[in-house]
Amino acid sequence: MNDPTATYVAIIRARDRLYRRATSTISGIGLSEPQFNVLRILRGATSPLPTSELGRRMITRVPDITRLVDRLESGGLVCRHRAPQGDRRKVLVEITPAGLKKISPLDEELAAQVAEMFDGLKSSELDTLVDLLDRVSPGS
Repeated sequence: MNDPTATYVAIIRARDRLYRRATSTISGIGLSEPQFNVLRILRGATSPLPTSELGRRMITRVPDITRLVDRLESGGLVCRHRAPQGDRRKVLVEITPAGLKKISPLDEELAAQVAEMFDGLKSSELDTLVDLLDRVSPGS
């Protein structure tokens, strides 16, 4: 196959299958994929993050990260506070213990799903796939 259009369609189809499966699992705990992504980012951060940084780290871009954080905050899953020093207008977001408790049960299930989805590929093939996709979408 030497057709860029066919390659594009194959990538989009694969992405759709992977996304639908993960989204189905995530919705089982009452979260959307973007909400889960925010919580995952905050859990992995070494300190609270400004909303602008959250927006940059999202897997899928969302038009209004502030509104997304509002919903998570109203559910007690994140909290916001002013930056302690420097620009006091900067608002930082961090995950709460309730947020950690909400997403932790999915760790093993999502890891197992990902492992199953890529089970037919050797480690070297996975490395090649990542390299090729990075070349197609530099700077993403």
